[in-house]
Amino acid sequence: MTVGYASILVFAAAAAYARGRNAGAVRWIFVAMLISQIGPTFNWVAAIMGWPLPASGALGITYLTLAIVLPYAVLARGLVAVDFVFSRALVYTIVLTVIVGVFILAEQLVERVALGRVQSAVVDLIVPLALGFSIKWIEASAERLVERVLYRDKMRAADEIDALIDDFPHARNLRALVGRVADDVHRLMRSPFVCIYREAGSTYSPVAQAGRGDALPIDADDPVFLRLRSKHAALRNDDLGGALPGHGAVFPLVVFGGLTGALYAAYRESGEQFDPDELKTLERLAHELAIALLWIERTAQTAAPELDAATS
Repeated sequence: MTVGYASILVFAAAAAYARGRNAGAVRWIFVAMLISQIGPTFNWVAAIMGWPLPASGALGITYLTLAIVLPYAVLARGLVAVDFVFSRALVYTIVLTVIVGVFILAEQLVERVALGRVQSAVVDLIVPLALGFSIKWIEASAERLVERVLYRDKMRAADEIDALIDDFPHARNLRALVGRVADDVHRLMRSPFVCIYREAGSTYSPVAQAGRGDALPIDADDPVFLRLRSKHAALRNDDLGGALPGHGAVFPLVVFGGLTGALYAAYRESGEQFDPDELKTLERLAHELAIALLWIERTAQTAAPELDAATS
């Protein structure tokens, strides 16, 4: 109990002073800790005073609030950036643990109000059987609930970006394609500003953008683009102090070992950065986009002489 109350005081101070993208998650945890201690506190007071435990001790179930809210605050609200697959598995495990705990608590509660040995024996038999026969249904329901509440937007965004990538080989208009990519990343990733740059002589020029921002040509030796050419990996533009506007992530467009451009996505307005799985999705999008753009250009160059020959 002492540890619980001390934790509440710590998170009360953290919630009061938290700012930026983590503030909401910290406040969620603080409220959950308050609620989680209600039942144990009543039970503790009753034990000290020698009173019967309220509701036969069932109020202790409020402690499960922390087990439910903590994964939501830490994983879904982005307090800690972890891989999507890992976070889902962890949340499912916690949810199932909570459900099984509720079953056990229900069994103990019914046992306490049972009238005799026969009733208690029946309860001891029925509860495990009910849990065993319903575990698959419980697991499927928990999975649907978690995905609907915590990961619906993220899963929809990943599915739509996968479908967008599948469309790349069938695209014929370069400007229409880059415009669609910029719009979709802006919408699905909730990025306030997205821009696609392509190499143009000694600069990288914007060819499509979406959201609020003003993109200008950037020198080829800008620190961000210089690092993109040397590393061929996603970067945080604010780490290098380049000319890209605001704070965000930059993804290289690489074909045959050469940097042909970049996809830039600003961080969300709350300051929330992209999770590791979202970074992987955008990296894959940029890689496939670079190939698609080169294919469209080469197809157009090949078709032009053939068209001239046919009309001459």
